[in-house]
Amino acid sequence: MIKSNFYTTLDLPSLDKKIKIKEINNCYYIDILKFIQNSNLEELINFFDLIISENTDADINALTNLDKFCILIEMRSISIGNIIEFSIENKNIKYNLSDICTKIQNLKNINKTIKIDNLNFELGIPKKLIIPNYNDIIQSCIKKINDIDLDTFTNIEKESLYKMIPAHIYNDIKNFIIENTEYIESQNIFNLSIVESFKDFKINPFNNSLIELLKNIYSDNLMNFYDLQFNLITKLHISYDHFMSMTYNEARMYVALQNKEIKKQEEAEKKSQGKLSL
Repeated sequence: MIKSNFYTTLDLPSLDKKIKIKEINNCYYIDILKFIQNSNLEELINFFDLIISENTDADINALTNLDKFCILIEMRSISIGNIIEFSIENKNIKYNLSDICTKIQNLKNINKTIKIDNLNFELGIPKKLIIPNYNDIIQSCIKKINDIDLDTFTNIEKESLYKMIPAHIYNDIKNFIIENTEYIESQNIFNLSIVESFKDFKINPFNNSLIELLKNIYSDNLMNFYDLQFNLITKLHISYDHFMSMTYNEARMYVALQNKEIKKQEEAEKKSQGKLSL
């Protein structure tokens, strides 16, 4: 399969460097559509992690869910398009996805260190795009205790450690979550109040809003994908491998060019018929 060397760069909220981001080709995109159609969020999240691992130079284990969210927004923009459209009362409303990453990059002071006696608890944004329950949210905010990185622990080791943490620490973590929730929601990272289904929707890394928005902006009718594939393979004689190595945006561009060429030919035929009738 043909592989593209094209990439863009992106500043991540939690990393002090730019990372390289490649496009999502149709081979990835069709699987995204299938996971969305099957309503399996857990598998969709695992697949998004795989896509990030294989198409960026970032360490997936170092990324917060806001980092992953930004990466997937950028991938969607360069591979499928940066504009999403909503049809309301026969009107098309367009929204530019690039605004989302810009607002996230401008977030300030979303990490915090709590000092209790001789212990330093470093708190930060969770790493998972889906958080099953409130206890998981609280625990996922603890990044380090002194110089001990909790990401190096197994789940069993983490559970044992969490049981040893004093109860009053959890109150401090709850306050950290509340403060950051209010701050991040106040930034209106995704503001589409004109659309009824998104009227009260706020981006929040401490719940499942990130994956819900990703699911919506990546979603499409699977038959649209197959129609596009059929047209390019049967009418433009593009091979299956070539089609799967393209981005969805590129494939649609080929169809648009084909339609433009057909229209030119039809107009030329009309002109020639008009001259013959004279």
